[in-house]
Amino acid sequence: MPDPEPEQPLPQSELTAVQLLTRLLELIKNSDSVADFSFDQVQRALDVPIERYGPNKWGTQARLTRNWNYAIHALEDFPDGARVMVSFFEDESTTFGDMTEICQLDFDDFTGDLRSAGFMKQSFYGDHGIPLYDAYTRNHLRVEVSSRGEASRSSDKVLHQCIQAVLVR
Repeated sequence: MPDPEPEQPLPQSELTAVQLLTRLLELIKNSDSVADFSFDQVQRALDVPIERYGPNKWGTQARLTRNWNYAIHALEDFPDGARVMVSFFEDESTTFGDMTEICQLDFDDFTGDLRSAGFMKQSFYGDHGIPLYDAYTRNHLRVEVSSRGEASRSSDKVLHQCIQAVLVR
């Protein structure tokens, strides 16, 4: 049996995390529902190449920095509308590394812009009161934003929250 082919490295993004999140934020602020997050609209607004993976699935992934990547994934076959997620994940050689290099537009700034755009906030917690995510709703649009501390080894950065993922539905 032949050895499996090694995974191809992710392409280098032409965008920074700030540019990606700023474009996503503008699309969110100018949308009334998840219907505004079609394949074409997301590709045009974010200005990234997106591929179809199946009849109701599309997305893309790219490297942002040496240690950080992003992914955009969409599933369109939910009864109440599509789900579009933008998430940040570490290179496989990094384990729970600092998010400093992708945290210039942080959780407070991003979610503050959502509240300024008329979104109402509701926080969700897991076991023992651990924060899971904050949900922001306006009209027929719901945006769930999850965060993570910027760094685990620096006391001032542990409490500074960076965006881990944004789910639009």
